[in-house]
Amino acid sequence: MINRTMPILIWGVALGLSALAIVLARRGESVADFVAIVTAGKLNVIAARDAAIVITLSDHHVSRLPRWGVHLDRTTPANFDADRRAAKAESQFSFAGFRSCIAERVVNSPASASVAEIQFPQWVLALPLLLLIARWYRRVCVRSARMEAGRCIVCAYDLRGSESPRCPECGCDTTMKSNPG
Repeated sequence: MINRTMPILIWGVALGLSALAIVLARRGESVADFVAIVTAGKLNVIAARDAAIVITLSDHHVSRLPRWGVHLDRTTPANFDADRRAAKAESQFSFAGFRSCIAERVVNSPASASVAEIQFPQWVLALPLLLLIARWYRRVCVRSARMEAGRCIVCAYDLRGSESPRCPECGCDTTMKSNPG
């Protein structure tokens, strides 16, 4: 189950980060020329209203959407160091691996653009996977507890007095029921 779920989860996170970057850039149109989201330097998304900005930051992996240029990569982009700031950050927040910053960044040698930058730790990417595993494990625990108590694994109907191979309440097959001895 996990082998099939992992690629779906990775694509979901990638698409979610792209959507978040576009939403943040659209929301702050008066402030940000592009939005960058980084997860501890391993996975990053950059969305810009002008695809040329994204192309100057990354030579490859640039997807052109009707109004946006989006870059998704697994390396730290060159613009995420303090030396690339054109001026002091207008707004900055940092706590427990999470960081956000609105600042002017140097895009091309003389040119600069305003950026809304968000960074968060990698464990945030693992959180949906942990929730998925917890949900699966809970289902397994509930099913085995019902089997041990002599109940239907679907509807929890008491089957201790029933001789039928099917549950009289929901009609599911009860041959999975554990037999003592």
